[in-house]
Amino acid sequence: MPRHHEGAVHEIEVRPTDPGPTRLGKRFASRGKQGKRWWRSDLEVTAYERPDRFAFSLRRVDPILNRDLRFRLVTLAAPLLNLYVRGIRVRTVENLKRRLEALPKTPSG
Repeated sequence: MPRHHEGAVHEIEVRPTDPGPTRLGKRFASRGKQGKRWWRSDLEVTAYERPDRFAFSLRRVDPILNRDLRFRLVTLAAPLLNLYVRGIRVRTVENLKRRLEALPKTPSG
């Protein structure tokens, strides 16, 4: 997770919130820049089976909007936001894939 910035489309910082190695249930705090704003997110590892599987959940926190206004705006803008965010995720995964494929092959495959 702390190396997430290597494949990310936007500037991002990730740090663990609890000690120890990456494992199932480990939590991280992140800050990502989109446009001119930094957004805070809480992450949790939800799948961790080295070296084949890794997944995490994300809870993003909007520092400006109050809950009622945020709910109304997100409800109205959700289709457009989903398309935009999906594009970012696809590009991030493509970047990560290129980086992993460029690594030297190990004897185990």
